Amino acid sequence: MHRDDILLRDPAAQLVSLPDGRVVARHAAGLSVLRGVTAGDLQRLLDLADGTRTAEDLCTALQDEYDPAAVRGLLEHLTGDLLRVVPPEKPVLPVHLAASGAAARRLAAGLGLAFDPPVPLLDARLALAVREEASYGELLELQSLWLGAEVASLFVTAD
Repeated sequence: MHRDDILLRDPAAQLVSLPDGRVVARHAAGLSVLRGVTAGDLQRLLDLADGTRTAEDLCTALQDEYDPAAVRGLLEHLTGDLLRVVPPEKPVLPVHLAASGAAARRLAAGLGLAFDPPVPLLDARLALAVREEASYGELLELQSLWLGAEVASLFVTAD
């Protein structure tokens, strides 16, 4: 676990305090028996792990009450059972889509691209032409425009 990892609690987790001070935690991966932490303290930590806070944020939020190193150690121990790391969002590559026809709509939907309105060419990192029955002149015109804008390009044609 990295300090910048965003953590999310197992929504099905249940905590039970045992008479000897241990805590049994039931979660999707099974059962965990914990010592040295109360069910209330553990519940407080899990409530903060709502999928919007990093491990460092959790340590900071609890630093007035608990030793940050101890919280960090507990987070590392709980990750994989009661907590999971939220995968980072993949960066979206802005794609300018110059498209026509049913094939273009299917491709745009399959790739999750904006079809109407398209990403402006000047904001794009890639220009994608999807044309049905396109003339060479039309394709050369697009290629010239995109070369001038210094945008990488890809042409898909269907005849």
